[in-house]
Amino acid sequence: MAKTILLVEDEQLIKDMYQKVFQERGYEVAVAEDGEQALQRLLTEPTKYDLVLLDIMMPKLDGISVLRRLKAADSSAKTVPVFLLTNLGMDTLIKEALSLGAEQFFVKANYLPNQIVDEIDQYFKRKEGQTAPPSSESTTPASATPTGSTPSSTAEVKPEP
Repeated sequence: MAKTILLVEDEQLIKDMYQKVFQERGYEVAVAEDGEQALQRLLTEPTKYDLVLLDIMMPKLDGISVLRRLKAADSSAKTVPVFLLTNLGMDTLIKEALSLGAEQFFVKANYLPNQIVDEIDQYFKRKEGQTAPPSSESTTPASATPTGSTPSSTAEVKPEP
């Protein structure tokens, strides 16, 4: 059974690119155009989604507010993994997102859509207990090097246990 991704993005070009790459990899994709729509979908159908790819800068309700409300909800929606995708790469924002329960944080300018999907593939493999060696992209810090350049570090930005 295909995994379902909730893509929360307000920019049409970005939505189209990610939808195409996810579908080519066998994922089902649902789209929310803003934070309010995403939160409503997650709270009314929490078991429908296997992962949320969430933009931060959106109309109506920003991604950090969505994440905060989702993780505080009295619902199984709080267990849906959230990966943030944004052009805001400030360390304080990354730390806040991870402390709120985001699984990963990606800066759009640093990754091609297929690299993000590679990361999500690896995430699902790890969750299913299939320890696959990390891809070269997975060693790039979420806020670090632009696509096509050499990473200066091999540490991933992940929440500490």
